Amino acid sequence: MTSNPSPTSHGTDTRTEPPHALWMFFALAFAFSWLLYLPIVLSDDGLGLLPIGKDSWLLDVCVIAGSFGPLVAALVTLRTTAGRGAVRSLLRGLRSWRLPARWYVLVIGGVLAVPVIAAFAIPGTAAHFTFSADVVPSLVIMFLTVQLVIGALGEEPGWRGYALPRLQQRYGPLPASLILGLMWGGWHLPLFASSAWADPKGGATPGAIVQFLLLTTVLTVFMTWVFNNTGGSLLIMVLLHDAFNSGMNAVSDLFDGSPMTRSYVLLPSMIGFGVLAVLVLLTTRARLSQRRS
Repeated sequence: MTSNPSPTSHGTDTRTEPPHALWMFFALAFAFSWLLYLPIVLSDDGLGLLPIGKDSWLLDVCVIAGSFGPLVAALVTLRTTAGRGAVRSLLRGLRSWRLPARWYVLVIGGVLAVPVIAAFAIPGTAAHFTFSADVVPSLVIMFLTVQLVIGALGEEPGWRGYALPRLQQRYGPLPASLILGLMWGGWHLPLFASSAWADPKGGATPGAIVQFLLLTTVLTVFMTWVFNNTGGSLLIMVLLHDAFNSGMNAVSDLFDGSPMTRSYVLLPSMIGFGVLAVLVLLTTRARLSQRRS
């Protein structure tokens, strides 16, 4: 695999930014989202301190609004520490579409297929596989709407658009991926108070949380490799995140009735992206296609 330049932030010189800016971003991302996720934690489905049922529309609003924390944090941090030009530079990454078609095939078709293929490696799961043509339209609609907006667009301008280039510049590609993967996973922790969100992942147990953190970490290693190979295309990162979420939905639909989809739906993704993370680390000698300084 060829080494490519490590993007810094779509043309922004991060060396002129104050040292605290990166940690200001993380603090804002967590504060914004966790404040909005608080009703979920305090609801009847969480600690039971607020009379809010788990089917309340308010909780749906909190999840949707909270998902934009990384985007809001990136915009506020850039506007405060680097000016309007840096904000425009970040958002221009969403228009970085002139790439070889193979990258679109990989980040949409390939990423979506990874957990589905890996699910067959889990004992007893293959017997539950069923395919219906009705699944395809629903997956496409979700990919183009809900999964695109909730998660991908709300998170990626922050995680990969803002934080990843700066972490790579400071610590190198692998440490940057490990830090970001854990931060990304930790940011989701309040959602484990929601049974609808947590139960398919194994519930709000230490084991399920550790598994989730491992998944976000190995996925981030793979995403860093794609990021570096595509010149830091924020659009590609949004599509990859979208496809990853859609792949999780596909596993639930295609293996409906399997114990895996009810209690450990994260496992196929963790296996599949864990293998990919190891492969890109080995083939790039842990450089993840970042150009040496």
